[in-house]
Amino acid sequence: MENNSIVKLAEALKAANIAATKAHMLTDSGTCNLDSPIISLPNWKEADVMKAAAMAGVEIDDKLTGWSKGWRFVRTATSGQGECRTKMVEAAARSLQANGWKASVFYM
Repeated sequence: MENNSIVKLAEALKAANIAATKAHMLTDSGTCNLDSPIISLPNWKEADVMKAAAMAGVEIDDKLTGWSKGWRFVRTATSGQGECRTKMVEAAARSLQANGWKASVFYM
């Protein structure tokens, strides 16, 4: 993978983490969840994904299997266990999408 692509991914991941932090709410209500942003990085080498994540200061999990095959959890900032967490991960996913990446939210 080109170093330029790794840098672009790292910048998008960093922006997503910032967006999640800005979406933090002082109150948290609603049902407990484990919602998380996810990203699809087909044809990316594992070492390149991990390098971009390290540059951004976030973690990215291994590829998922089953219904979400090929997608990866992105461990951006989260807080709370209900509505606050959902708002934060939705902001992270929107940020990734706005930066041109195939991203979504894994609602759990």
